[in-house]
Amino acid sequence: MFLEEGKKRKKNGRVPRSRSEMKHGRMDMKSLKKDHTRDTMSDLKDMVSVISHLSKIAMGGKKIVTDILAKFMSDH
Repeated sequence: MFLEEGKKRKKNGRVPRSRSEMKHGRMDMKSLKKDHTRDTMSDLKDMVSVISHLSKIAMGGKKIVTDILAKFMSDH
């Protein structure tokens, strides 16, 4: 279980990215923030596209319902 003296243990099994991270053995806050914001933005974009798609479907359904109602009213 113990590692040899020369080897540094990787935190969470992840290879250090930057020099400062290798020195301190922890993640750079800057790089962490950058990655996090990028992920959040892509998630938000996905959510927005899904919501717009659903709203388009809902609007289409509303239009169909109003057309049917108009036809029904004109027939009677």
